[in-house]
Amino acid sequence: ISQKHKDIKLELIALGFFLISLIPIVRLYLLDAGAVRLIAVGANGFVGIITNYLSHFDPRFFFVNGDIIKRHGLPGWGELYYLDFPILLIGIWRVVKDRNKLAWLFPLLLILAPIPAAITKESPHALRAILMAPSLAVISAVGLVSLKKYFLHVTVGIYLIFFGFYYRDFITKYNTETLSDWQYEYKKIFSITRSGVVTDKYAQPYIFALYYLKYPPEKFRKEVKLNQVSEWGFSKVASFNGFQFKP
Repeated sequence: ISQKHKDIKLELIALGFFLISLIPIVRLYLLDAGAVRLIAVGANGFVGIITNYLSHFDPRFFFVNGDIIKRHGLPGWGELYYLDFPILLIGIWRVVKDRNKLAWLFPLLLILAPIPAAITKESPHALRAILMAPSLAVISAVGLVSLKKYFLHVTVGIYLIFFGFYYRDFITKYNTETLSDWQYEYKKIFSITRSGVVTDKYAQPYIFALYYLKYPPEKFRKEVKLNQVSEWGFSKVASFNGFQFKP
């Protein structure tokens, strides 16, 4: 009984720390600019949030295309290898079969992990759902150790082949296919241009203008004109000096 009381005490202390950690988050969304973003997300409604959540379990996200934002992954590759699919199924089957309460922690965390990404835009989003990775790794490991020795060796060999192809594409394709996503073109533009209309399709180009032109900060603050704050709580630079930034 004494040990049980100690366990309950530790659980209550842990719960208390967890609730305290939520205070700045609640304050952000209810009192600060975060409220604007929360309301904007709410405009999508409950159905939109559910759709965003489920998109993180879409096979195309896992195994085919990955994140639509090319900076977050290698174009043409999913977040996982195709081989991970049967391994994950074996791992889940093993967790269910063994009925180990501790083992259920990882499927539970996997279910909870996409929630932060679901209430924002640009779903599925690999970075905002990064907490899925540890659970996927552990479940895959459970699946791997469940294989017989022969199949385990073959599986590891296939993984190495997948990794080889991935590494080849990363070295030969990633830097050329993601130039625009990394806003590389802005370097060329501001290296030869001192005024004009510049697209802001790839985020906020004024940052690159300031950097490559070595523009004085105090002069920029006097000249800058901003757009209205968007529904997401952001405002872009509309113009400064001889530059205009438009969609």
